[in-house]
Amino acid sequence: MTNLPLAAILIGLGAGLGIGSALSATLYWNGCLFARGHVLAALAAQLLRLALAALMLVVLARIGATTLLASCAGIVVARTWSIRRVLGTLP
Repeated sequence: MTNLPLAAILIGLGAGLGIGSALSATLYWNGCLFARGHVLAALAAQLLRLALAALMLVVLARIGATTLLASCAGIVVARTWSIRRVLGTLP
């Protein structure tokens, strides 16, 4: 069994929760732009939010694979919490 550094896991998980929360919050804002008919602004915002998320993941990948995997787990957890909050099923 390999010895995974705890600091790398915690850094990745924290960054992933932050990235996932930011993606969810900006997705709501982006959806509002689309609904109001501001298509070009919404497309630009979509491109910007995904580019920034990809940039953050590249930075985390440069730190190490453990950090990247932990951040991906954090993104999934934040996304799940966001969906449950919107649906009203979060305890």
